[in-house]
Amino acid sequence: MNWAFELLGLPLDADAASIKRAYARLLRTTRPDDDPEAFQRLHAAYKSALAKAGKSPVPAAQPSEQTLSSTGSPSPAAAGDTPAGAAQRTHEPITQPAPPAAPIVNIGALAHEVIRTAIHADSSRDLSSWLQSRQDFWSILVKQQTGQIVIQRLFQQPQSMSADCLDTLLRFFDLDHVLSGINPFALQRLRRQQSLQWELMPEHHYELAQRIQLRRHGRPDMETLKLYLQLLQQPLDWLKAVKIALHRGAVDRIGHFLYALCQGHINDLPASFNQRSVLFWYKATPRAGAMSWPRFAINSLRVTAIGLACALLTTAVFLADFATGGMPGRDALRFSTTFSLTIMGSLISLWLLFAGWIYVDHWQGLPESAPSRLPWLRRLIIPVLCAIGFTLYQTGAPTFLAGPLVFASLVLAVRRFRRRSIQRTSKRAWRIGATAPGIAFLCIVIFNAFTQVQIDSDLPFMTAAVCITFGTWFADMWRHRAHLHPKLARR
Repeated sequence: MNWAFELLGLPLDADAASIKRAYARLLRTTRPDDDPEAFQRLHAAYKSALAKAGKSPVPAAQPSEQTLSSTGSPSPAAAGDTPAGAAQRTHEPITQPAPPAAPIVNIGALAHEVIRTAIHADSSRDLSSWLQSRQDFWSILVKQQTGQIVIQRLFQQPQSMSADCLDTLLRFFDLDHVLSGINPFALQRLRRQQSLQWELMPEHHYELAQRIQLRRHGRPDMETLKLYLQLLQQPLDWLKAVKIALHRGAVDRIGHFLYALCQGHINDLPASFNQRSVLFWYKATPRAGAMSWPRFAINSLRVTAIGLACALLTTAVFLADFATGGMPGRDALRFSTTFSLTIMGSLISLWLLFAGWIYVDHWQGLPESAPSRLPWLRRLIIPVLCAIGFTLYQTGAPTFLAGPLVFASLVLAVRRFRRRSIQRTSKRAWRIGATAPGIAFLCIVIFNAFTQVQIDSDLPFMTAAVCITFGTWFADMWRHRAHLHPKLARR
């Protein structure tokens, strides 16, 4: 009889009113035209529960006043009840319909079967039909326990499952609402992980190529998709990395593929991906932010290759001049070597300055609450650079030494103030911001050259740049004064 109360979701001591309310509530989701078998089982549980709730012990039969005469002798009707007849009625069997046996369900095995069916289901409609046809889920308690075990196992070990099948499971087990108690962010991550594993299966590569828009000649590029996946799933090969780095645009395409694959959440990639290889190619692109070590190594390799090419070209020019008799052999060799080393040194120096500028610009643009080993150095680097540059300028130092320090501190102060402001950014603004460090570096070079040309002018370029730098820096620090000391926030 316990199966009836379990199906109705009631305790064993429930009264008839509670049984009727539970039956009326379940009738809203269990219709005879939708699922006749489930309705018959619910109706049988309702009748059995009512019979148990209305059953009470019957007291022993006492002779009434109508069966007794005035002298205390039994009436003729009562006299006819002989001991033999009473014994015959006592031992007469009473035939009643036996209630159906309560189902014995292995919740763990059932949850495993549900997950396996969801993985191999052809569509969410087939999965929904299979779940509706399982008689084990007619019990509300079994259904709730199975749903909790299924979602716990999926959180522990995500499976290759499409997003539609996962939504079907959540909807069937009533886990798709806020009252279910599931963290929505964890559920979103689970959906992302399982969808990615489902797309990484060979039979679903076509859908993956369409989602990340990897196309060639208007069709999904399956060959490039397989090459990128093989590159990211194998250990990092430095020789192959050098070849890719020297190929124009290859690193950016790999970074775009990796970002589109996991939507920037590289920690959600399956275990089949090589973590070292993924981190290297992800940080080698400007999407990773500051000048990371992979990005610095790849661009340094490119600059070195360009410098070697220029050196070889210069050597070939001088050797050609020597062959035509225009210059002696020693002079041609000396001039070619000196000129080649000058070109290589200039390119490498310019690249090191630009890489350092990118790093410092990113470092200064971090929010005040960002963790830092030397927070005071990050706050004071701009006024210190500006003061050093202006001091060199006042002491008569060459302008090419003082100018870059002053104008660099000016650009850093302006960009720091603007980037740490609360503002909405669009996709176009993000693209402009990605090239802003290079534009700012170019502006510093131009300002420095302009200052050297206008050195005899009466316009106080250096003084104006110093004033703007200190004013902008002080305004930014005053806006974030609460991080310096709590008492300053009250002012």
